[in-house]
Amino acid sequence: LFRSHYEIDPHHFLAEVHDVPLDALAPDPGLHAALERLQGPRLIFTNGSAGHAQRVMDKLELTPFFDGVFALEDADLIPKPDPRTFHKMLARFGVDPATACFFEDTPKNLEPARDLGMTTVLVGTKAFTAEGDHIQHRAASLGPFLTTAMLDGDPQ
Repeated sequence: LFRSHYEIDPHHFLAEVHDVPLDALAPDPGLHAALERLQGPRLIFTNGSAGHAQRVMDKLELTPFFDGVFALEDADLIPKPDPRTFHKMLARFGVDPATACFFEDTPKNLEPARDLGMTTVLVGTKAFTAEGDHIQHRAASLGPFLTTAMLDGDPQ
């Protein structure tokens, strides 16, 4: 789309749009502790660029808690919620959707995850206003949700 319609280099475009200040971000020790206790692989699946994902992970001191990143470049620039992108991510990391939990802040991106059999959690400001059967769990913030889910013995 970028090249064929607008003669824009998509990688240059992504570098430009993701060149944003990260001053407002700060590490969250509670999230770190919750992530550390999670079993199984932990992956970042983003519609952002790999470079932006790494910058954010570094700023939030999250890099040690994740086993891989699947960014827009890995998806051949086809963003979520396209099911092809989900299939590519699952294949890349050998993830069985039936054993995966997908955390997302954009409601429509949960639809293909749910269709594939993943457990879905909508996180953030839209968590308690968005509607749909594809939203199985809701969380205002990831750290407290993970802590509560683990304390309750919920394998999801």
